[in-house]
Amino acid sequence: MKSRRENWSRDETILVLHLYISNGRSSLRSNSKQVTEYLEQHKKLGFPTRSPSSIAMKTKNFVALDPENPSKGLEHANAFDREAWDEFAHSPQKLNREVTQIIADRKKITPKDHHRPTYHFMPTSGWMNDPNGPITWHDGIHHLFYQYNPHGGWHHQMHWGHATTQDLIHWEHKPIAIAPDKHFDKDGIYSGSAINADGTPMIFYTGIRPELQCIATSDESLNQWHKFPKPIVQERPEGLELDGFRDPTLWIDPDTGLWNMGIGSGIIGQGGIVLKYEAPDGLYGEWRYSGILLQDENALATNCECPDYFKINDTWAMIASPQSENPRRGSGTIWLTGQHKDGKFIPQRQGLLDASPLYYAPKSFKHIDGRRIVWGWLREGRSVARERNLEWAGVMSLPREIHVDSNGVITTVPCPEVNLLRKDVLFEVQDAQLYAGESRLITNSGANIEIEAVFERGNANSVELQLLANPDGSERTTIAYNWQTDTLTLDQSLSTLSKDPEINRSIYTAGENPDLPNRDGRFQLNPDELLELRVFVDHSLIEVFANRRATITGRAYPTKTNSTSARILPRGGHITIKSLKAWQMQNIWQ
Repeated sequence: MKSRRENWSRDETILVLHLYISNGRSSLRSNSKQVTEYLEQHKKLGFPTRSPSSIAMKTKNFVALDPENPSKGLEHANAFDREAWDEFAHSPQKLNREVTQIIADRKKITPKDHHRPTYHFMPTSGWMNDPNGPITWHDGIHHLFYQYNPHGGWHHQMHWGHATTQDLIHWEHKPIAIAPDKHFDKDGIYSGSAINADGTPMIFYTGIRPELQCIATSDESLNQWHKFPKPIVQERPEGLELDGFRDPTLWIDPDTGLWNMGIGSGIIGQGGIVLKYEAPDGLYGEWRYSGILLQDENALATNCECPDYFKINDTWAMIASPQSENPRRGSGTIWLTGQHKDGKFIPQRQGLLDASPLYYAPKSFKHIDGRRIVWGWLREGRSVARERNLEWAGVMSLPREIHVDSNGVITTVPCPEVNLLRKDVLFEVQDAQLYAGESRLITNSGANIEIEAVFERGNANSVELQLLANPDGSERTTIAYNWQTDTLTLDQSLSTLSKDPEINRSIYTAGENPDLPNRDGRFQLNPDELLELRVFVDHSLIEVFANRRATITGRAYPTKTNSTSARILPRGGHITIKSLKAWQMQNIWQ
């Protein structure tokens, strides 16, 4: 047979073993989707060319070696097959770590990819989306888990990636925490939470498919995770026709003292909900359905993803990402604050956590100093084909502090640790007037910068901060505040000269806008209030914070290598730049 004559390296053999086990320990047809995707990755990793039939035959070798597989065939296994089987087949965690290392060693992100961020967290390659289960352990190290496909820049068969940080800014990549290697999660490990269970690290996640709630525990390294042998929640509540059943969030009920779990969902035809389960017999015992924690069609649209439920100061709060066919009612991130009473969350205020739908599925944790810190997934704004070709997609936001005021309104601001990223001062000015028709260049090196600015209106109608601009301004992304209409916008309509129709060219408008469903709220300054902007540009990524009250996130993909300028322009009159300072930001991976 051909598989006997071909020479296979150890690394190739391990990758095919991983393919076999990930497919439920069964052989694959040469025309299967899994083989096609494997060959695509195989080529990009620089391995010798293989035919689909040779890959399929290779999986049959592992069928012959597998005592758990009833469909035995002729054994064509070579020495590498047997060695890989003996070393890894009975230790999925070890196999996943080895596969991740092989991919990391062979994949190199080219520095020519000038859209790839350099001071935001992301894996070395592959697809990343939701942050999962951030937690601080006894050694003071912060752990961040995240949705991860190590095999390429597309969403498929998700794992939980893992990284650690001491300062919320600089990161160390860790081995994959959990991978889809059990019968109840073989199609993917979806989002969830991490808790300290009386000194034991514990992960709660959704196994796919169907959607089931599962747990895993670790020693204090948080590097060796062991899954509970069966899901802890397998059945959906009777009598409810649900759309979705995923993304568990954990808290201790203030009245009963029991651990509770909220699960994002929606009732078909009625709207988004968060289901509630409780554990009267402890975390490892039976989890009992105990009703609906929250049901709000206006806030949660048709389906609620990634609920995050917590108490901040004396206020109960939820962050959630509603899904809806109507983009005005879903596909962004909302906050709600209110009371927890009789096992239910009763919201009293609500609004947008970020004005952009590109900021999604955030997850928070309580810092050891008492702060509530949140990360969000920053989606790409370009085609799926482009993401697959580049072998990476998805970035984590900068860490943000969550604050709640006396009226129950939530705002977020960059954590002070973000200042650690600042390097050289590129530009600084104070009390400078700028008139209509004039502009002030901040820098021509604005691909990775922070700008902190305070503006006084004068008699201008608006002020623009143009970013990632080329010399003639034909390619630019614009932050604008209009004093006449009380609007703060992030305009991406001219952010690229690319002809690709799938690139995001949206204009996002930030409003303080409690309360939903109105998403057209104004951002109104008080009569004597100055406009305060803090802006972060990281190649294709822009995060905007205004007056500690509003945030907007954007993605821009300029085509010109000289689209790196930043400048200020007033419109319709003059402004005073009370202060402006710009810094070059460090590359956290160097």
